[in-house]
Parts: sequence; C-alpha cells; structure tokens
Amino acid sequence: MSEQRKQLQAVAAAQAARETALSQAEEALKQAADAQRKRVRIRNIALLAASALAVVAVLFALPPSGSNIGTRHDDHHYRRTKADDGH
Repeated sequence: MSEQRKQLQAVAAAQAARETALSQAEEALKQAADAQRKRVRIRNIALLAASALAVVAVLFALPPSGSNIGTRHDDHHYRRTKADDGH
C-alpha cells in the first residue's frame, strides 16, 4: 500500500507542477497582451500627434484668406491689356 501511496503522491505533485506551470504561462501571456496594447496605444497617440502637426504645418504654409498673393500678376496683365487697347 505504501508504494501505491507514493505513486499517488508523485502523480499529485506532477499535477500541481503542471497547474503552476500553466498559471505562469497564462500570466506571461496576459503580460505580453498588456504590453502589446500599451505599444498600440502609444503608436496611435504618436500617429495622431504627427497628423496634427502635419495639419498645422499645412495651415501655416497656406496664404491668409484675405491676402493679395497671386493677384499682382493678374493686375499687371489687366493693365497691360488695357494699355494695348488704347484705353
């Protein structure tokens, strides 16, 4: 009977070791998933910030809405045409 008891204890110890290993593997997987979510969140925030900066850069590159940029050439052409017509 004592040999059978030893075998049962060995089986119970092996089962406990498997349960411990499984718990550790589940915890490691959970930590890896958490780390991945954090990396994705940081990447998304960085992408949003870069996009916002690009929009700001484009807005600063555009001429003001009330500016006369681009009309000078048209005025010159208009005056020249009027002069050519004799007016």
